[in-house]
Amino acid sequence: MCCRCVQAKPLEEIIKWWGEKIKVLINISEFRISYNVSPGQKLPVVFTQNGVISLSLMKWGLPAVFNVKEKDHDVVSYNARIETILQKRTFSQLMRSQRCAVLCNGYYEWKKENGKSVPFLIHSPGMQIMPLGGLWTEESPGGALCFTVITKNPRRNLADIHDRMPFVVAQDKVDKWIDGRYFPVNPEDEFADHKGPLEFHHVSMNVNSSRYDAPDCIEKIEVPEQGELF
Repeated sequence: MCCRCVQAKPLEEIIKWWGEKIKVLINISEFRISYNVSPGQKLPVVFTQNGVISLSLMKWGLPAVFNVKEKDHDVVSYNARIETILQKRTFSQLMRSQRCAVLCNGYYEWKKENGKSVPFLIHSPGMQIMPLGGLWTEESPGGALCFTVITKNPRRNLADIHDRMPFVVAQDKVDKWIDGRYFPVNPEDEFADHKGPLEFHHVSMNVNSSRYDAPDCIEKIEVPEQGELF
């Protein structure tokens, strides 16, 4: 499961990270750094629409029902399991042509320790941009864009924290991942980043509240156990 993320990079750095011409669909006044992003909030997403590589802010969570009159919707999923993604009608159609890369720097996960759920931050070295494989759609025809994050079995040692992790796309394969002209038969084998190191550490219990969003969310809490995932 992946239900909290960190996006601590300014828009200019995200655009520079892509390194190629990209259509930016983000109003600078709408963009903000967030240290505790939860479903229902927005993250920067790279995707292809009408053959054009674009960068947009999208809402986290796919809608099950959208009531135009009420301007409301029920979120059916903020995660999609890679193992069953092609078997579920909800996701299989999006998997064919509406794959995306959700840009963050890390994500939070909780582990049971001494009867308590203790939060960890799992992140790329130096908090660099970490592209998560996702699927995107519209909340309604012509409406706002939204996404779900694909999850997979965890890497070695990360399983001690949680039995799932987000599907991290290898950085040199992001452009092909978002290309709707290509259909991945074995997406995990073809696109997952299996070797890039992920670092992790305990963080403050303040992260437990989705309303708490401050730089100290990502600060390391000194404890005996810490490490690096491979």
